[in-house]
Amino acid sequence: MDKKLKFEKVTDKNFEDFFYLINRLAEFEKQHSPDKKAKIRLRKDALSDDPKFESYLVSIESKFV
Repeated sequence: MDKKLKFEKVTDKNFEDFFYLINRLAEFEKQHSPDKKAKIRLRKDALSDDPKFESYLVSIESKFV
């Protein structure tokens, strides 16, 4: 089966999916998940007009991985 990868920049629309993956990574690494204040900072840093970093999500068959 040929599965297509789709890359998309993290935006306000998909930020919750991005944050979900961050939480799963923290869980996997046996670390604490980001708290509400950290989530607010992360959103601001990622989505501001002059972002501190760029992030992208990859999906396979409409599921982010």
